[in-house]
Amino acid sequence: MLEVVVVAAILSAVYKGMKYNDSKKNIIILAVIAGVTKIFTSYATMVVAALMAGTALQPALVAAFLSLLATVINSCSTAVCTPILYFALKDITVRVMKRAH
Repeated sequence: MLEVVVVAAILSAVYKGMKYNDSKKNIIILAVIAGVTKIFTSYATMVVAALMAGTALQPALVAAFLSLLATVINSCSTAVCTPILYFALKDITVRVMKRAH
């Protein structure tokens, strides 16, 4: 749960820094930042979980690194799918809102 809050906070800060401009370039940048942030937060979470289970630091770091494959794949798909879905849903939302008024 904490991972989601960290990712959301970072994305909110970056998007605010972009002056809430949702250009294609900015949305792609946000998607990549989300993916990279997710990799780092997942790695940190796995290390902490291993340490809490009583694992020494060095094996915890290695085990967390070796279990990152699924997270990396998920993050790459996030970086690709997010811009596509964002602009598709944005267009649909704009059309629906125009019909409502």
